[in-house]
Amino acid sequence: MRLLTQISVMILAASTVVSPGSSQEPGINRNLSSSATIVPPTTMTPLDGCSTSECHPGIKEHSYLHGPLQVNACDACHALDEPLEHRFVDVLPRQQLCTSCHDLHYSTEQASVHQPLSEGECLSCHDPHGSEQPRAILHNSRGGLCLDCHAELSNGEALSHAPESEGSCNLCHQPHSSQYSDLLIKPGRALCLSCHVKTAEQLTASSLRHAPTQDDCRVCHDPHATDAPSMLVADPAALCLSCHQEIEQNLNVVVHPHAAMTEEKSCLNCHQPHASNHGQLLRGATQDLCFQCHNEVVPRKAGGSISNIQAAMEDSPNTHSPAQRGDCTLCHQVHGGDRDRLLKREYVPTYASFQGAEDYSLCFSCHDKNLVLTEQTSAVTAFRNGDQNLHFVHVNSRKSRSCNICHDPHAADSDHMIRPTYPFGPSRWELAIAWKGTPDGGSCAAGCHAAFEYDRQTPVIYTKLPNNEEEWRGRMPFTPGETIPEEIQ
Repeated sequence: MRLLTQISVMILAASTVVSPGSSQEPGINRNLSSSATIVPPTTMTPLDGCSTSECHPGIKEHSYLHGPLQVNACDACHALDEPLEHRFVDVLPRQQLCTSCHDLHYSTEQASVHQPLSEGECLSCHDPHGSEQPRAILHNSRGGLCLDCHAELSNGEALSHAPESEGSCNLCHQPHSSQYSDLLIKPGRALCLSCHVKTAEQLTASSLRHAPTQDDCRVCHDPHATDAPSMLVADPAALCLSCHQEIEQNLNVVVHPHAAMTEEKSCLNCHQPHASNHGQLLRGATQDLCFQCHNEVVPRKAGGSISNIQAAMEDSPNTHSPAQRGDCTLCHQVHGGDRDRLLKREYVPTYASFQGAEDYSLCFSCHDKNLVLTEQTSAVTAFRNGDQNLHFVHVNSRKSRSCNICHDPHAADSDHMIRPTYPFGPSRWELAIAWKGTPDGGSCAAGCHAAFEYDRQTPVIYTKLPNNEEEWRGRMPFTPGETIPEEIQ
């Protein structure tokens, strides 16, 4: 009978220390006397005997010990409740016990309080006796401890925020409470910029700032882990278009989306995500951005190619004034459009039957449309023979010549942006223009007609007609006094 009593007392001694009326939580190892080798005492004993190898072996075998245990002050937390059973209880209710010593300076009115703390469950994170980690945390790393509850923050994404991947959650979060949301140690924007110093400097030095940078970086960035580059919450195009919906709607219907919107970094090919000194948060001057791609021949999906615009402009003495100003967007759509080459308005590219000035509305958004509507003039254009408007002659005919045939829209060696050649026909044969200027006029010996001269002050008169079309086709040159055949006007 005496032996059975001793065994019962030993079993009770191996039980977990509990608060009055509470039960042990599963999974919390309190390192008590399950391996004790002596019979538990039935009276209060000196406290330095609690942590011996005979009573509570291993309870002090930690790199970091709870202060009371380190000085054998077990009664700071435990009180003998039933001597015969060697049963102890917490000296205060669980919700008050830790904070009676650890003044955490928090109130329920703060913006965020860690749930275990608000519920008095400090032992969800801390071992009450000791640990291999500072502050007696349970896990072998801070990050691992946090992920025990917050596993959804890291699910094998391709990229992780450096503090998250290193388990340094405390670089951004307070463990107990904060006056800021999500237990942050600073307001979100200020917290991010305290590490991302170059971004902070850019924001300070720039005249234009992306609206989210003035509020919350998390509008665009995931602070923990993501599959998108630069810790973005989505791929750049999808992310930008989630706010800039008018551009998304346009891209969904246009015939020709700009390749810069669909390739490589998408919107970030041209725009700074945080701040810039250029309008629309551009990465640089408009033309400099265009030349990042148009500094070489660019193949077109529809066939053919776009020539090296930068080289043409740098090598030519005459530049179209919008291009000279770097204003590519005066003629071209930025994100996408329904017209070839992303042109903003109609621009007949080659030969076509003249239907009206609207066929050339791109050019006539700057130039006077009477260039092609007025047959006789002394003021509308300098391209005239006396008062005969030679623009009218070229455009208002059975086989209308577009502006693009004679004029390069970007740069040319000749005055008035006149091309030296024009790629003609399916084989793209370089048809010669061969225009030459004089003080009061000029001459043209293009591959599409014989050579003609014109003079604004003293008009050149052509009176002699060839007998038929075959007689004039390709002949060089017409001489002053000959009449221009109607078929080639």
